[in-house]
Amino acid sequence: MEKSKFKTRTYSYNSLITLKPNTVVDVYGIVKFHKLPFKTKGTDYLMIVTIVDESLIQADEKLKCLLFAHGEESLPQVKIGSIVRFHRLRVNLHSGELQGSSGKGFSWLVVDSRSDGCLVPKASSLNYTFTDVDRKMIERLFCVKQQNQEFRCQDLVKSLEQLKEGIYFDFVCQVVAVSVVEEGVCFLIQVWDGTRPSCPLFTVEAAERNLIMQTDMELRKVAKDWLVDVCVFDDHFQKAATIKPGMFIKFFNLHCPKHKTPDLVNPPAYEELELVLHRGTSYGRGIKILSGTDPEIDNLKKRLEELTKKVERTHTSLTDPKGSPYKTVKGIKVKTVIQGHQSVKLSHFCDVKNATAPMKFRLLARVMDYSPKLSSVSDFLSLFCLQCHYLTPINNYNLEPSTFQIKDGVEYYRCPHCAKKTNSNDIPVMEYIFLMKFILTDGVYYIIANLWRDEAVKFFNNITPLEFISDAEAMNKVRGYLERIHSSEGSSQNLPMMECCVKSFTGHNSVCYEIFDTLIAA
Repeated sequence: MEKSKFKTRTYSYNSLITLKPNTVVDVYGIVKFHKLPFKTKGTDYLMIVTIVDESLIQADEKLKCLLFAHGEESLPQVKIGSIVRFHRLRVNLHSGELQGSSGKGFSWLVVDSRSDGCLVPKASSLNYTFTDVDRKMIERLFCVKQQNQEFRCQDLVKSLEQLKEGIYFDFVCQVVAVSVVEEGVCFLIQVWDGTRPSCPLFTVEAAERNLIMQTDMELRKVAKDWLVDVCVFDDHFQKAATIKPGMFIKFFNLHCPKHKTPDLVNPPAYEELELVLHRGTSYGRGIKILSGTDPEIDNLKKRLEELTKKVERTHTSLTDPKGSPYKTVKGIKVKTVIQGHQSVKLSHFCDVKNATAPMKFRLLARVMDYSPKLSSVSDFLSLFCLQCHYLTPINNYNLEPSTFQIKDGVEYYRCPHCAKKTNSNDIPVMEYIFLMKFILTDGVYYIIANLWRDEAVKFFNNITPLEFISDAEAMNKVRGYLERIHSSEGSSQNLPMMECCVKSFTGHNSVCYEIFDTLIAA
């Protein structure tokens, strides 16, 4: 760090526990909380920063500071755990508690550490003092930070592969494409961080919604298989509209809830999560545009650069006319067999995802997961109406009034959806079916594929749903088949291999996939 070229001024720094109201002080602290800058009702921007030092940590207290500036860029860029120095901070009482605020002559300094351990200072002025006293203060506060769990355990979710339902997290990423979904209400930002989500994420269908996407096409060529959609709402729309493809950004308090599907007759059997930045600024919620030299993106840039080189090498090998998806199929132990398509060449998963529906493929894949799990008959089977295509799990208690008859110990149900449309007794009886969803992967890409009705019966070696209901041995066979193709232990690379036929088709909102002409090896 360079010292100021001007005459060095001496400062005395107060311990935060000793502050008194109606004073102007010079202080150091660790950022415990911050709210991104927002426009006040006047002409200024306001940023809220809560700081602590060892004295306040011991007393379980904190100091809230209100920082004002004419422009957002004049306010400090901080994160939880940043070391800050405030000169000429005003301290007053507010609602019985001490509160700091900026005023005449106020200045700030922020110190963060890069991944290589080097300190990176940023200041409100190009000319600022930095003496041995400052170095000692920063060293001491870095020690304090390392000794406190609340600072060391920030950002537990470092990438998309660590996602879990319901979490809120801060997310650093690069923007690939943007679009207005609804003016002033919702803005779509497509981003990547070089990792793949640990669970399926909802994708906004830009083509079906006639969205005008602003895209960095060169970047998309590399990032297309890692893209995720983030929907930004209400208060954050104006900020999001300033974001351009290629920028690095950070989301604060991004939510990963379960995606709520419209009230369709046939809801999806496999639930997706989504990434949403809700309205409001609670818990520091917002978006920050990061500069290309920001230490927060050091690791991200390295990861993306390495991935770009890898994709370019892979692309070269995939376009080699002599290349094939696998060096050999013979000798690979697979747990399934296909019927009548052995002469069809094996496809790459990336080709499957990029192909225009409808299309058929032959694949070698591993089952990452499947649903529903076989815990009971009622959880595993569904009911299907051939007339209106109503679909429901058999543990739907709304079916009770529609019971048609009991035969050989099996309950049969009339279709409640058709019953609502007629007063006659000519209501179709629903059939029992298998309905499953599999997450298939080649270790790099994944697709979600349906398996149902006759194709599911074929898959389970002609065990029918009625046999599954009435014969315990049939249910045990199905359980054994599922255990054969999927293991809950180990990495995806150690999962059993299966050969399967998959066809693509256009669904309500996206391209869907279905397994066909495939059965478990006897």
